[in-house]
Amino acid sequence: MGRFLLLVIAAAVIGSIALTAGRPDLDAAGQDRESAGAALARNAADAASAAVAGDMVDPATRRFRTALTLPTDLRFDGDRAHIDGYRLEDGGRTAVVTVTGFAAGVAHQVTSRYRLGLSDFPGPLWIDAPLATATVSGATISGTGPDGTTRPVYFDASRFADYRLGSTVPLATVTGALGAQIGRARSSLSVQSPMDAVRTAAGGTPTIAELDGAAVTAFGSTDFLLSGATTITGTRSYGHFGDADDPDPRIVRVTGPLTIPAGATLTGNGMLIVQGDLSVAGTLRWDGLVLVTTPAQRVSVDLPGTVEIRGSFLVDQEAPPPGGHTDLTVNRDMTGRWATPGGESGAGRGGYWWGLRHTHRIESTIPNRTFYFAEPGASRHEGYTRFEQTLAAAGGPVYLRFKNPENHGASRVRIRLGGTDYTASVSAGFPAGLARTGDPHATRTFSPNQLDSLVVEIRSLRMLAHLTNRDASGIAPTSPNWMPGGLCSDRPACVGQVQDRDGALALEIVRASDDRVIYDASMYWHTQDPGGSEHRAEEAAEAAWRASIAAGTGYGTRLALGSGTTLAFSIPRMTPIAARLGLTGGAVTHLGSTSRHWTIGESAASSATGDGAAVTVCAAGSTQSLAAASARAAMRRGATLGAC
Repeated sequence: MGRFLLLVIAAAVIGSIALTAGRPDLDAAGQDRESAGAALARNAADAASAAVAGDMVDPATRRFRTALTLPTDLRFDGDRAHIDGYRLEDGGRTAVVTVTGFAAGVAHQVTSRYRLGLSDFPGPLWIDAPLATATVSGATISGTGPDGTTRPVYFDASRFADYRLGSTVPLATVTGALGAQIGRARSSLSVQSPMDAVRTAAGGTPTIAELDGAAVTAFGSTDFLLSGATTITGTRSYGHFGDADDPDPRIVRVTGPLTIPAGATLTGNGMLIVQGDLSVAGTLRWDGLVLVTTPAQRVSVDLPGTVEIRGSFLVDQEAPPPGGHTDLTVNRDMTGRWATPGGESGAGRGGYWWGLRHTHRIESTIPNRTFYFAEPGASRHEGYTRFEQTLAAAGGPVYLRFKNPENHGASRVRIRLGGTDYTASVSAGFPAGLARTGDPHATRTFSPNQLDSLVVEIRSLRMLAHLTNRDASGIAPTSPNWMPGGLCSDRPACVGQVQDRDGALALEIVRASDDRVIYDASMYWHTQDPGGSEHRAEEAAEAAWRASIAAGTGYGTRLALGSGTTLAFSIPRMTPIAARLGLTGGAVTHLGSTSRHWTIGESAASSATGDGAAVTVCAAGSTQSLAAASARAAMRRGATLGAC
């Protein structure tokens, strides 16, 4: 979660109404005591407000908590404060807090409002692709950030470098032509490799893959899934375009190309995700985020129609070159003590053995990057995973956890637990109702027989840890990565013996009774050392791929922006969907406070229906229940309202 927007809560300076200098029915000493008490009560109220501001955002979800974890009564340097009220408004985006501080016979109450908002974002158009070209004719790309600066179009050249495309086409050739076209939209191009510094400067903006993953986890019953290639007819609306404060942004995911022909209109608010080409000859108007994403070798964004996107437009093309495959290495130790990193071995011990601890999932077909850990009915893959056997032998409740989620492979998780289906992404973690408190990458505790199915789909090979065979000569036996016979000179046999599995993504089964890991399955990108037949095949495939790039036969991202296209960068338009995705937390804005103060005697009088009503006070170190008139007199002598 460190790549998501960082939570920054500044201690709010609570504005308060000026305190009165004294009361005519008090002598000078009494007025001095009340004046001092008023200042102390105000300090206690301000301290309580700051404590609530630090507690009201859940760090796991980056949303306001539905209930505070603080106790109702708080103490600050001997003075007392009470949390009178906490509620959420605007669909959970605004928190209203009322606290009262008590000191020396005076109470000071503060009601504050806070807004959870997106602090910043890179810019109006963000292209994350190995290669990109553009044709711009009369389009407008504009917008300024919270700092008042005009934001450029960003091209992340990381994949260009990772895929070693510089030997095929110079980067300057790519970015020069792209920048010239972007300039025609009265904007500029900023080339980054990687985008880390830009994302950090913008409050820790997540990667595009993580944004997509967060949308998977947040997808709910009010959102829309359009399966396969989709053509819009007539007018479709998802949410309310034009409402800057729409409390109900939608997630619309199209699992194929999206076409909006002439005469058709699509409008909405939230996040529109297109998994393929986007073609708009009609009208597209959207507030929030629009994402075009695909692992295909070619993606086209063709916008000759009327397009108005207020927020940010993202293009994400993974388009990996050929080479390598995913590996699954299974390890388990039912004691949870892991006498060796690989745990049990040998078929007779119920652990894994050579034929079961590893299987290739070749990259050539996407379904072959799908791991079936638990399946209803016949368990076709149990011989590889040993997952259900481990669950059955756990002896009690367990929970699941992903380790090294930063090497997530843009993975998707489908799980049926206790009769409920959940979909999540590894990067964003499990959704509410399934996630473990305080750890979004772990599930809640469950009985093994409640789990019906669990499937993990690796969508991006190059977002996994890249582990290649290597010689271990020179590694000292005292190193945590040392193993007899050398370190990983023959993957995957050695991965199970390496501490932390060399940073590979791992799915763990954890025994709830003692929090011991009894199983993990590591998933990583494996390539061979030169010399073997597999490596020679990888090299031949990559050579053919590079030849197609040099010939310009379709590889890369192609943008065509017509005169009706307007991309207007807008933080306010993105804030509602950011709140839904749990990506808020860049800043908690203090919208303002109102305050009042009174003497405790006044409080006692107002809280009592008459002089005979009981009022609880703390006098001389003990709790007393007094009639209102007696309570007022006691408080003038220094007693305080409430229990000691």
